[in-house]
Amino acid sequence: METISDYKPVSFCWACGRKLWHKNKPTVRIVDGLPRTLHKFCAKHIDWMSTQNMEDENE
Repeated sequence: METISDYKPVSFCWACGRKLWHKNKPTVRIVDGLPRTLHKFCAKHIDWMSTQNMEDENE
């Protein structure tokens, strides 16, 4: 059952700055030692970027 909190923004996405909603099931990632709340898509993008950076450092 959907509740009123599903339609209230819980916070803002750290990566893109847009509103985060409960129904989108925000994801938390530790960035620079601090928990950051992100959209699932933004979290995937950050994960992908961090793997790209690691590959660059290994060369």
